Amino acid sequence: MDENEHLLDEKLLIMYSSLGTNVCAQNILTAAKEFFCPDSGSLMLYERKRRCLSIASSYNLPGEVCSLRIRLGEGVSGLSLIHI
Repeated sequence: MDENEHLLDEKLLIMYSSLGTNVCAQNILTAAKEFFCPDSGSLMLYERKRRCLSIASSYNLPGEVCSLRIRLGEGVSGLSLIHI
């Protein structure tokens, strides 16, 4: 197992050890940030009752962006979701 695989395994263990959705979302985003080194990012979750995506965790994004709800077929995220 190389160093990247070991790091990913460690991050996955941290994620799975968390039971709270917000903590789990933050752990996933932190692991992705360390692995891919982007300037900003977010993790969105699908809300079945509202039929939309909302940001569960983010970094380096303005507050107004984090409170947005994305409907199915709207924007890149919403379009991606309908093709899954």
